Amino acid sequence: MSKDSVQILMGRPQSTDVNDYGFGGVIETWKYKGTNRYVDEFTIEFTNGKLKSVRQFKDH
Repeated sequence: MSKDSVQILMGRPQSTDVNDYGFGGVIETWKYKGTNRYVDEFTIEFTNGKLKSVRQFKDH
């Protein structure tokens, strides 16, 4: 899934981070807050512009 598709589904992320490791791997991390504004509820990672993983924080 592309970054554009994720943004259409999830909206604009609250924070982003980009790491270019220089050997063909660019990892971009997007974070979204949920109902708890102190914890990132969703963390979405892209490798070279394609969705790699989605993690959801659960409080229980």
